[in-house]
Amino acid sequence: MRTPMKIYGFDASFPANKVRYVANALSVDYEFVHIMPFTPESQSPEYRAKQPVGKVPALVEDDGFSLFESNAIIRYLATTHGAKLYPDNPRQRAVIDAWMDFGSIHIGGAIGRVFWNTIGIKFMGEQPDQNSLDTGRSFLDRFLPAVDAQIGDSAYVVGGSLTLADFAILAPLDPADIIGVDVSQYPNISRWRADLQSRDWYQVDRSMGQQLIASLLAKP
Repeated sequence: MRTPMKIYGFDASFPANKVRYVANALSVDYEFVHIMPFTPESQSPEYRAKQPVGKVPALVEDDGFSLFESNAIIRYLATTHGAKLYPDNPRQRAVIDAWMDFGSIHIGGAIGRVFWNTIGIKFMGEQPDQNSLDTGRSFLDRFLPAVDAQIGDSAYVVGGSLTLADFAILAPLDPADIIGVDVSQYPNISRWRADLQSRDWYQVDRSMGQQLIASLLAKP
């Protein structure tokens, strides 16, 4: 019997959860291995052979093949599991790729700034960088309207069906509510997000991540 692939990450990591959502949607058999960044384990030679700078996520197949960077991983999963999440048509793929990059670079980057300066700093015992926090919020004010316009009346980000672009934008918005990012002002995003969050593949165990975030928020 084939050993399930391993996905390395932690529950509060939206890049790792992005990979989990896609794996769930594709009915991929996998083991989720908890690993926290900035720990000796994440910086060990063994783990850095899978992820060169000790971040998450990382994927390891049973034959030893490993891959890092969340967008690369979900492209690999969609390509190897025969899904329609990443169509063969080059132009369709190009548009999906564009919105995947937009989600990771612009939405994910901005959310990351806000998340780090409201929650992440407590894990490290540091003070927030107000300039970085303000920049993150300013970027979201600039970039979220573009996503709202792209979705429009559609149920999905690109075309008339679920694609990797949806996962790449949905996952970074996971912590929006707890870090004070109000997406309710964007009606198309709100409708689209609520629909996708109701899907079976979205339901992953976040208990450890929720406990971690709750403990960090409780710190003065």
